Amino acid sequence: SSGNLFAALVSEGNKAAPAGARGSAQRDFAGELGQAVPVERRRLLSSFLQELARTVLGYGESETIAPDRPLVDQGFDSLMTVDMRNRLSNCLDCALPASLLFDHPTIERITDHLLQDVLMLGDADGSPAKGAEARGSSAELVLKEIDDLVSS
Repeated sequence: SSGNLFAALVSEGNKAAPAGARGSAQRDFAGELGQAVPVERRRLLSSFLQELARTVLGYGESETIAPDRPLVDQGFDSLMTVDMRNRLSNCLDCALPASLLFDHPTIERITDHLLQDVLMLGDADGSPAKGAEARGSSAELVLKEIDDLVSS
């Protein structure tokens, strides 16, 4: 089931697996997203992000993450935003900016950004990407400093 795929990918991002092992899990997820119809891609990625957010928060499966509410309103602090960004980078095998969860504070907005601007799969209605990357902010610098502290 898709729940098992998400759980496997989330746990895969939690451990220091050899690059080859981690890469195969990432390719499977990217392949599944690529083969799904656009509306299904959105649901798959959103479910995956909700599962990842639950893991970072230490929530059980019965606790929900609202896709349209900012993650900081649901218990995320600055270290958790960095943790989630790092786990997501590992699971998708791509670099993501330190400001990811600041620039895209809800699961819905992270989903849109990843589909359009990172994975280049477009969104559900085929709209072109919005150039969110062009924005720079002092918050991005603060998050970068936090990220550097956590990484060292």
